[in-house]
Amino acid sequence: DDSTSRRIRRVQNLEALGADVMVCSANVADEASMRAVVSETIARFGMLHGIIHGAGNVNPDDFHVIEHITTAQCESQFPSKAYGLYILERIVEERELDFCYLLSSISAILGGLGYAAYTSANFFMDIFAHRANQRGRTQWLATNWDTWNFTVEHADSPKLGQYEMVPAQGIDAFARVLERGATQIVHSIGDLDTRIRQWVLLESLQDNQATSETRLATHARPSLDTPYVAPNNDYERRIAAIWQQVLGLEQVGLHDNFFDLGGNSLISLQVIARLKKEFKTQIPAVALFEAPTVSALAQYLAPQDAPQVDRQETQLRQRRQRMRETGGSQDIAIIGMAGRFPGANTVEQFWNNLRDGVESLTHFSDAELIEAGVDPLVVQNPAYVKSRHVLDNVEDFDAAFFGYTPREAELMDPQQRLFHECAWEVLEMAGYDTLRYKGLVGVFAGANISLYLMRLAADPTFSVITNESAIFENAQDGLTTNVSYRLNLRGPSFAVQTFCSTSLVATHLACRSLLNGESDMALAGGVSVRVPVKMGHLYREGGQESPDGHCRTFDANAQGAVWADGVAVVLLKRLDDALADGDTIHAVIKGSAINNDGNMKVGYTAPSVVGQSTAIIAALEQSKIDPATIGYLEAHGSATPLGDPIEVASLTKAFRAFTARTNFCVVGSAKPNVGHLDRASGVAGLIKTTMILKHGVIPPLLHFERPNPEIDFASSPFVIATQRQPWPRGTTP
Repeated sequence: DDSTSRRIRRVQNLEALGADVMVCSANVADEASMRAVVSETIARFGMLHGIIHGAGNVNPDDFHVIEHITTAQCESQFPSKAYGLYILERIVEERELDFCYLLSSISAILGGLGYAAYTSANFFMDIFAHRANQRGRTQWLATNWDTWNFTVEHADSPKLGQYEMVPAQGIDAFARVLERGATQIVHSIGDLDTRIRQWVLLESLQDNQATSETRLATHARPSLDTPYVAPNNDYERRIAAIWQQVLGLEQVGLHDNFFDLGGNSLISLQVIARLKKEFKTQIPAVALFEAPTVSALAQYLAPQDAPQVDRQETQLRQRRQRMRETGGSQDIAIIGMAGRFPGANTVEQFWNNLRDGVESLTHFSDAELIEAGVDPLVVQNPAYVKSRHVLDNVEDFDAAFFGYTPREAELMDPQQRLFHECAWEVLEMAGYDTLRYKGLVGVFAGANISLYLMRLAADPTFSVITNESAIFENAQDGLTTNVSYRLNLRGPSFAVQTFCSTSLVATHLACRSLLNGESDMALAGGVSVRVPVKMGHLYREGGQESPDGHCRTFDANAQGAVWADGVAVVLLKRLDDALADGDTIHAVIKGSAINNDGNMKVGYTAPSVVGQSTAIIAALEQSKIDPATIGYLEAHGSATPLGDPIEVASLTKAFRAFTARTNFCVVGSAKPNVGHLDRASGVAGLIKTTMILKHGVIPPLLHFERPNPEIDFASSPFVIATQRQPWPRGTTP
């Protein structure tokens, strides 16, 4: 599935069509290498009719505007397109070929912002073809090709412009170029004369102001992931009017991205020229790349001697500075919660199921499992458990809402899709529009490994469309930065990977970011979705997974949990700020801590009493809460014969550092209800505990009948709630 394998498949496709293909690797700017290639070709085929020169440098890192490009980046364009041509000419002079065909670019005609060196190299090719035809016997041809599009699914995307040609158009044009035999042909998908007048001669900029103001827009604003917001003041309206005229749009919103509206580097030059004329000031060519919305551009162009003071932005900056300097309260408010859980698409449904002791376990028929791709022999195995806790409708996603094309959504891991939805939902529920909010919103979260991408890569139907971009979009590292980009979140964006503890470690890091003054609000959470959704597991004695699909945390019959699907996200804010802003405060985080066991345990995946108890003590000390006053504790509760006793022993050891009281704190776990949500399990437990606090009700621990004999509940601080019970408020937190 790497790039070399994809090239091999393309060669095999050519051979399947009847071609005899020879592949050589050589530097076109090295004469000895090129002569060896020509000699090898003639030795194999007996003749050489023509050469197609398609070499060039399209590395994005070498495309910069003139004032920023380095000498090395500029010169990188010339080995293939200039020095390589001199070598090719010397080789061709010794033989008479039917043609020598040069793939040039339309940028040599139209230019382009950031294309200075690339344009020069292609322009050189065009002149070289004219000169070579005057001197040699071989016919030299050069075509200034328009933009190529090898991924037809993007053909209608306004982001990629309207001048892309698909392979079928290129093949047809290539045949006509060879037939005509002209030294140089410019290939334009659009009306070339109009493009030259618009982008090279800039005739539209020479129109008088009255004509410009009366020019009518030609089409409606495209559908974007950002809602339309009208410009607020005269400054913004004047900028928007220029965009409307140049882009031919009826409306341009305050937060619309110039390039999402169909703008490109060439059109941006027109906009810059008009802005200079309108505001009578010097504006750098890269202004639209730094400030691609009307709102951002208005701030960018605002006169420096009379800066506009944004009260909200100033207040937020002062809060962050005060936190960094004085520390202040360590309390963190939970001001929003969202999630998708087995049997529940909302936090409220999740709570109702927990309160009522509902087990959200789905059982699959043999036919369903086989249709999902499970090996029929595995399905018939008596040890195969045909049950799992799953989410509803994981295939659904409103791609357009988040600005994704249908093909992008098709290639996107359901984990990424669901986390987008829950991140937006938690902000919406908390009442924050991130297009208007001036503060820094951090994102701290983690996802499971992408089984979805693995299946795509293994499917030959998709192998031709899964590319580096698809892999990049699905990477675990990109979970948080994807959301930050789509929702305009400008705080720290931190992908966390610590297996089952991922979402709680993310919560701890989010709290640290708030207390360090790095963020004004922070999203924390995790997501885990396994595909195919309809699949069970093969039970292995002594493993982590249950033999019947049921999770019996702390029970004598506990034999493991089941890996389940879920998403859980909370929105956090410093408590003082949440109170000042009138936010809904669901609960308060008083303290948190993280550590690692080191190697003082029986194995890498085994738990440790010392490590766990040390982390719990650190969190209790930071919270400044007397453990003797704690009435409920949400445990990990993995329901393994070894894990449960070690967890209770760790908790007991930590509490014993502060109190000798026994049997006063209820301990529970969400896993018997919804399974092991993996990367999302920690924050799912945090949300459950928050709902317990809000409603004053402790739900029952499902499937608990008698305690694991290795757990000494009698002398511990803990008890099990086998029935739903009230938890009245007292005088302590």
